[in-house]
Amino acid sequence: MRIVIAGATGSVGRALIRLARGRGLHTVALGRDATRLAGAGADECRAVDFGDLAALRACIAPQDVVFSALGASASPSPFMGRKRYRDVDVPLNRALVEAAVTAKAARFQYVSLAFGRDLRQYAFADAHEQVVDAVVASGLPYTILRPTGIFSTFRRLWGFARLGVFPIPGNPGCKSNPIHEDDIASNALDHLQGESLQLEMGGPDILTRREIGLLMCRAAGWKHGATLRMPNWFHLFNAHLLGVISPRVLDMLRFYLAISVFDNVAPIAGQRRLVDYYAQAATQKPGILDGLHRSGW
Repeated sequence: MRIVIAGATGSVGRALIRLARGRGLHTVALGRDATRLAGAGADECRAVDFGDLAALRACIAPQDVVFSALGASASPSPFMGRKRYRDVDVPLNRALVEAAVTAKAARFQYVSLAFGRDLRQYAFADAHEQVVDAVVASGLPYTILRPTGIFSTFRRLWGFARLGVFPIPGNPGCKSNPIHEDDIASNALDHLQGESLQLEMGGPDILTRREIGLLMCRAAGWKHGATLRMPNWFHLFNAHLLGVISPRVLDMLRFYLAISVFDNVAPIAGQRRLVDYYAQAATQKPGILDGLHRSGW
């Protein structure tokens, strides 16, 4: 079986490639940057323009499983791009779905959001849900993966932890159970066949936002780190300021506040713990800005 992976250079895509190869599956990495693709570790790398349907179709063979973690960065940096999520995620993934249908792929898998269907008034969630709509309407068997949050996204906030004070908008007491990208990939591989389904998934530890912030501060070397409750108006004020440079960041920060005012807990579908992830990150001594762009851990 071949798995064609779009978004192969992201954290979930890389995890899927590694775990799929460990199970003896053939992986094909799709992306625009041939240099970055070469480091993804796939059996094959195909640099492709996702706007070129013929080229995209040529990358998919009948009975392939097509996996997509394709989309604009969720970084709060205003220098990662201006285009909004609906202008990036939706057309790229719709083209991929169309190519998969034409090629008679066996299945389409897509990484969306837990509770995304209830938050479509926010542009970040709606962009993901428009892709889900296209996948469901395609007629292909599908797996929609809906994590509460991905461990790797927390590295975007590492700079605050390095300063010893972790700001929290919304309600610091609200709970969530984010999940490791390896566990998302493992669930994808467990559902390469069978009935179409949508899986809401979280990790084994249910933590408040305050607890998550303190875990990160301790991992960054602050034995007595602190969290700071950020008023909603202040969060939105800064979001709109950054939005002058990048409307995409405004969309993401508005969504971040929206999921910070209710318990965002999904069925446990992973084994890896956030505290261990932070501990491992700390051994690599990331700088204040590491993870904000493409530097990562």
